[in-house]
Amino acid sequence: MNMLDILFNKGIMENLKLGLTLFHCLSEQFNDQERNAVCTLLMSLVNTAFKGVDITETRSVVFGKSHNIQKTVYFIVKDGRDIIGFCSCRDCLACGQRVLYRSGTIISPEFQGLGLYKLLIGKALRSYHQFIALETQNPRVMASVINSRLFINVWPNKDLIIPPHIQAMVYELKKNENIDGMIERNSAKEPMFSELPLSKEEWVNNFFKKNIGHCDKVFIIAKVL
Repeated sequence: MNMLDILFNKGIMENLKLGLTLFHCLSEQFNDQERNAVCTLLMSLVNTAFKGVDITETRSVVFGKSHNIQKTVYFIVKDGRDIIGFCSCRDCLACGQRVLYRSGTIISPEFQGLGLYKLLIGKALRSYHQFIALETQNPRVMASVINSRLFINVWPNKDLIIPPHIQAMVYELKKNENIDGMIERNSAKEPMFSELPLSKEEWVNNFFKKNIGHCDKVFIIAKVL
C-alpha cells in the first residue's frame, strides 16, 4: 500500500456528484511523515492553481500554528487518484468563542464553478462552530462570504463599524501580527493577483482599492447561522 492509500484510509470518505470523492480527516491522525506527505500533495495543487505566485508560505497555511489552535481539519476532494481541491481549517478559541479559522481553500482551475468551494466551507461549518474567520486578498471571496446564507453577520461590512468584541477576537486570533482594524498590513510577500479580481459588490471593490495595499490582506469574521 502506497502513502496515498495510507493517508486516505485514515479519514472519512464521502461520494460526491460527478464521480468525485470527499476525504475528511484531522491533523492528529497523521505522524510526521504522513503530515509531510499531505503537505506535499496539497502544495502541488497550490502550485497548479497559482502559477507564478510565491507560495513558500503554503506549509504554514496548511499546517498553521497558534497558541489557541485545538486541531487542524482537512477536507480534500479527489477525482480518481488526483487531488483537485482542499479546505484546510483550524479549530480555535477566541474570547471564549469557538472559531473555524479557514487557513486556505483551493480548487483546481478546471473544476472551478461547480460549487465545490461552497461545499467545502459548508462541510467544515457543520461541526458547530460559532464563527468563521479567514483572510484574503480577493474581493470576490469577501463578497461571497457577505452574500452567503450560512452567516448572520459578517465583518467588515458595508457600515465599516467593527464591534469591540469582534475586534477583540481578531486581536486574539492574530496575536503579535500587524493588525490595523480588520486589515493585516504587509502580511503577504507579494500580491496574489497582478490585476485585482473585482466582485459584483461595488462597495467591496472600493473597500479593497481604498484600504488594501498590494501586500495587505483583509481579515474577515462571520457569525454562523
